[in-house]
Amino acid sequence: MTVTAAPDWRLDVTALARPPGVRLCGEVDMSTLPLLELALELLLDSPGDVTVDLHELTFIDVPGSRALAGAALRLRADGRRMCLSGAGPQIRRILRLLGWDGLFHFG
Repeated sequence: MTVTAAPDWRLDVTALARPPGVRLCGEVDMSTLPLLELALELLLDSPGDVTVDLHELTFIDVPGSRALAGAALRLRADGRRMCLSGAGPQIRRILRLLGWDGLFHFG
């Protein structure tokens, strides 16, 4: 199942069954942040660790990175973790510069 919030938004979110998670395709910026936040809220309700597949994510801004970090912190508080699959060098660099890279498992 793929959900796109609006025709002009440049982010597709696809639910993943195994492992539980989401695949992000496109860009996360101010206009697509609400869709990411909604997907992360839904993901927090799933049991166990979760995966966010970033293989097809071409851009994420600081607020988008903050949303990922916030969700990872909430998972950690429940004894779970977030795996970022396919996080490229730019995304890892942003997370490292912000001091949030330690919140994630990279796969």
